[in-house]
Amino acid sequence: MNKLQLLRDSYSSRLKVYWNNLSIKRQRVLLLTAFTLYGIVCLFIVKTSFTSKIKQATSRQKQSNIKPVKYLLDRQKIELHPTIKLKHYESRSSIK
Repeated sequence: MNKLQLLRDSYSSRLKVYWNNLSIKRQRVLLLTAFTLYGIVCLFIVKTSFTSKIKQATSRQKQSNIKPVKYLLDRQKIELHPTIKLKHYESRSSIK
C-alpha cells in the first residue's frame, strides 16, 4: 500500500473512533456548528457576488451617461459664439 493510503486510513479510523466515543449531544453540537459555519460562508459568498454585480451595473450606467468629448466641445463653441452675433458682425463688415 501507498504511504498516503496508510496515512489516510489511519486518520479516518482515528476519526471514526473519536466520533463514536463522543456523546450524541456533542455530535449534534459539532454538526450544527459545522453546518452553521458552512452556511455563513455560503451567504457571504452570495452577498459579495451580488454587491459586485450591483457595482458593475452602476458603473456601466455611469459610463453610458458620459457624453463624447467632441460633442461637448462643439456645444461649448456654440455657447461661446452665438450665431446671431456672428451675423451681426458679418453685416457690419459688408457695409464698410
